[in-house]
Amino acid sequence: MQKETFHNNSAPQAIMSCVYEGLQVPIDAGLRIEQRYFTKLLLDPVARNMIRTVFVNKGAADKLARRPKGYDKLQVKNWECSAPE
Repeated sequence: MQKETFHNNSAPQAIMSCVYEGLQVPIDAGLRIEQRYFTKLLLDPVARNMIRTVFVNKGAADKLARRPKGYDKLQVKNWECSAPE
Protein backbone atom coordinates (compact mmCIF):
# COMPACT_ATOMS: atom_id res chain seq x y z
CA MET A 1 0.00 0.00 0.00
CA GLN A 2 2.71 2.46 0.87
CA LYS A 3 4.23 1.84 -2.55
CA GLU A 4 1.20 3.37 -4.29
CA THR A 5 1.07 6.40 -1.99
CA PHE A 6 4.84 6.91 -1.77
CA HIS A 7 4.45 6.97 2.05
CA ASN A 8 2.47 10.25 1.81
CA ASN A 9 -0.87 8.91 3.03
CA SER A 10 -1.09 7.35 6.46
CA ALA A 11 -4.72 6.18 6.14
CA PRO A 12 -4.13 2.82 4.36
CA GLN A 13 -1.61 1.70 6.98
CA ALA A 14 -3.87 2.88 9.82
CA ILE A 15 -6.83 0.99 8.35
CA MET A 16 -4.86 -2.24 8.09
CA SER A 17 -3.49 -1.84 11.63
CA CYS A 18 -6.96 -1.07 12.96
CA VAL A 19 -8.46 -4.17 11.34
CA TYR A 20 -5.61 -6.40 12.53
CA GLU A 21 -5.74 -5.13 16.11
CA GLY A 22 -9.54 -5.00 16.22
CA LEU A 23 -9.97 -8.63 15.19
CA GLN A 24 -7.93 -9.81 18.16
CA VAL A 25 -10.09 -8.27 20.89
CA PRO A 26 -13.80 -8.17 21.83
CA ILE A 27 -16.07 -5.81 19.86
CA ASP A 28 -16.07 -3.01 22.47
CA ALA A 29 -12.28 -2.91 22.61
CA GLY A 30 -12.14 -3.11 18.81
CA LEU A 31 -14.42 -0.09 18.51
CA ARG A 32 -12.17 1.87 20.89
CA ILE A 33 -9.16 0.93 18.76
CA GLU A 34 -10.99 2.08 15.64
CA GLN A 35 -11.95 5.35 17.36
CA ARG A 36 -8.33 5.99 18.34
CA TYR A 37 -7.03 5.43 14.81
CA PHE A 38 -9.82 7.53 13.28
CA THR A 39 -9.13 10.42 15.64
CA LYS A 40 -5.42 10.27 14.89
CA LEU A 41 -6.11 10.37 11.14
CA LEU A 42 -8.65 13.16 11.50
CA LEU A 43 -6.09 15.37 13.23
CA ASP A 44 -3.33 14.53 10.76
CA PRO A 45 -2.41 17.56 8.58
CA VAL A 46 -2.16 15.35 5.47
CA ALA A 47 -5.75 14.17 5.89
CA ARG A 48 -6.96 17.71 6.59
CA ASN A 49 -5.30 19.02 3.42
CA MET A 50 -6.65 16.13 1.33
CA ILE A 51 -10.20 16.72 2.58
CA ARG A 52 -9.92 20.44 1.86
CA THR A 53 -8.49 19.93 -1.62
CA VAL A 54 -10.46 16.90 -2.80
CA PHE A 55 -13.88 17.73 -1.38
CA VAL A 56 -14.29 21.28 -0.08
CA ASN A 57 -12.33 23.32 -2.63
CA LYS A 58 -12.28 20.94 -5.60
CA GLY A 59 -13.89 23.44 -7.97
CA ALA A 60 -11.46 26.20 -7.04
CA ALA A 61 -8.51 23.82 -7.38
CA ASP A 62 -9.70 22.72 -10.82
CA LYS A 63 -9.98 26.36 -11.91
CA LEU A 64 -6.53 27.12 -10.46
CA ALA A 65 -8.10 29.95 -8.43
CA ARG A 66 -5.04 30.47 -6.20
CA ARG A 67 -2.54 30.33 -9.04
CA PRO A 68 -0.25 33.41 -9.08
CA LYS A 69 -0.83 35.82 -11.97
CA GLY A 70 1.68 35.85 -14.80
CA TYR A 71 2.35 32.11 -15.06
CA ASP A 72 1.30 30.23 -18.16
CA LYS A 73 -0.37 26.85 -17.92
CA LEU A 74 2.07 23.99 -18.33
CA GLN A 75 1.26 20.60 -19.82
CA VAL A 76 2.62 17.89 -17.53
CA LYS A 77 3.70 14.59 -19.04
CA ASN A 78 2.92 11.29 -17.36
CA TRP A 79 6.04 9.64 -16.03
CA GLU A 80 6.88 6.60 -14.00
CA CYS A 81 8.86 6.70 -10.80
CA SER A 82 9.65 4.07 -8.25
CA ALA A 83 8.53 4.30 -4.64
CA PRO A 84 11.14 4.66 -1.90
CA GLU A 85 11.94 1.43 -0.18
